[in-house]
Amino acid sequence: MNNVIDLNVNTNSSNSIALRERGYGDAGFDVQYHSLYAVREGELPWARVGEYSQLIPNRVVSIREDTQDVLGIHSLNYKGVNFKDGIDRCRDIIIKSGLADDSVTEEILVTTNSKQCVVTYTLPNVMIDTPDGDKAALMIVMTNSFNGVWAFSIQVGLKQWACFNTQISATEGLVYKSRHNRFLNLDHAVNVITKSIPILHEQTELWREWLSEDCTDYNALKIIGTVTKNQFILNNYLHPTDIVLNDDEVRRSKNVAHLWGAWEKYKKSLGSNMWAMYNTLTDWSTHVETKKSGSVASIRSRRENIVKKVISDPNLFEQKIAA
Repeated sequence: MNNVIDLNVNTNSSNSIALRERGYGDAGFDVQYHSLYAVREGELPWARVGEYSQLIPNRVVSIREDTQDVLGIHSLNYKGVNFKDGIDRCRDIIIKSGLADDSVTEEILVTTNSKQCVVTYTLPNVMIDTPDGDKAALMIVMTNSFNGVWAFSIQVGLKQWACFNTQISATEGLVYKSRHNRFLNLDHAVNVITKSIPILHEQTELWREWLSEDCTDYNALKIIGTVTKNQFILNNYLHPTDIVLNDDEVRRSKNVAHLWGAWEKYKKSLGSNMWAMYNTLTDWSTHVETKKSGSVASIRSRRENIVKKVISDPNLFEQKIAA
């Protein structure tokens, strides 16, 4: 990492103020919480409360304040986080790390129903050398939801400059994650992630280990079968690849086609090794093919979680850095 991170920075500098004053895009709304009532069947929905309706105990409903759209139904112990508050905390991390400047980009994606949000920060002012000689920029990613699909999380990652893949880490120290309950603590999230950024040095050492670890086409098929949950591949990955890939069940899978095509590409440029396989997985999780723009954030998050699980499996990927 080229930058030395100083946690004793001026949080009132012009760059810090400029970052704090950026807008919130589609995430710029407040949320209200109300008691939940059931209207008796056949009655008008605007019937007077208490006369034709019944209170549902131990439940509240979250509502978008400006549109009155329902976002979710929760227990009384639910601790929601407004998307704006999560964004503010990500900005706090960047500012406290002394990394706020004009180069920081902020991508805010909110699903069309306003229930899920992914915010991605790319910091070109922090560059790390990857094992293949490429450069990768620091990333900070926040995910949040009101419909129970995602817990609140902030994680550190990298965006590889040549292919723009988001480099995913399974290292616990690089992720803060909490369900929406009393244990969710935004101040703690800021502290965890701010202190975790230097851990990326250790992560790149693991990647270098993957560069020297062989990955055959059979290994690649096994990993792709695991990622896509394709049982035919898992049962037959030791057979000739042409036979496996031409099976009807395999050929119909767009995910398998994407992953195998990416493997062929990275194997050619990086060699038949686990670093190429890792780039294959991050290519698939980063580049989502869908005509529904509102689904991109959700699909990307789901794929990233699958990749984290796979690269954490010692039967598939080496976990320890060579001494």
